[in-house]
Amino acid sequence: MHGNGIIRLGDGAAGDSLRNSIVTGTPGFVTVSSGGVVTINGGYCVLDGIMYKFANGPASTEAFTIGTSTNFSGDLPSVPSSSGEVFVVIYLVGRSSPEAHLMYEMGTPVTASAGTPLIPNRFLSDPSITANTDLNHNSTVLAVLRYTVTGGAANINASLSATATIFDRRTFLRNSPLYLTPMTDGAIGDVTTANAVNSAADLDGFFASPENGDFGGSPFAGIWHSHREDRSSGKHGVIYAGIPTKCPLYSFYRNCSAWSKQNIYSDSQCIVYL
Repeated sequence: MHGNGIIRLGDGAAGDSLRNSIVTGTPGFVTVSSGGVVTINGGYCVLDGIMYKFANGPASTEAFTIGTSTNFSGDLPSVPSSSGEVFVVIYLVGRSSPEAHLMYEMGTPVTASAGTPLIPNRFLSDPSITANTDLNHNSTVLAVLRYTVTGGAANINASLSATATIFDRRTFLRNSPLYLTPMTDGAIGDVTTANAVNSAADLDGFFASPENGDFGGSPFAGIWHSHREDRSSGKHGVIYAGIPTKCPLYSFYRNCSAWSKQNIYSDSQCIVYL
């Protein structure tokens, strides 16, 4: 899992009337109208760790036409000789053009007598509109549409039914805040100084060899929550950060009093800004 999906502003707004809703008007909501027109409500998404504003952002929409608009992957199918059904996948990509990070892929129409049509999946390995030359190859699906198609129509767009069955397939990412489990080499609640996980070496040694980790010396950075004794008989929660530097990895920590202008301080709470 790469953590791809929609990140909603409403998740952090207790007074938002649509905070817990997935109805029309919410990010990524898909509607269809006659002529193969698909309309998507805008918002923000994360693809491969990068944030994008899709469909022109919150409170906006973007529309395109199946079979006519050029923001498709793969190839458009031929018009079937007999009536049947076809699936269309609507998804998000990193590329902003030509359709505000929106893409679609059509499957192959199948007649009722031949069984159920397959959902197209070429975009999973080739999501780019430019033959996979884009650098961000990640995507996230918004919806799968099931259309009825009429055989012998002038083109694939003309063969589409006026309405479609919409299967909502949105993925919503977790909301804020980020909760960190306090780490200790002891039991739950053990805040003795010797059991603080306050370095990359301590983090790697959370499990003894041969199960120890390799974070120290790696090119990755990380944050975690542990403790330290920074004044007489006072234990404070601390957020540590390990970053790759000339000194293998350096753990940041601060006495709360040193950040009095920026931080909340009490005997039980210490917020550290790195």
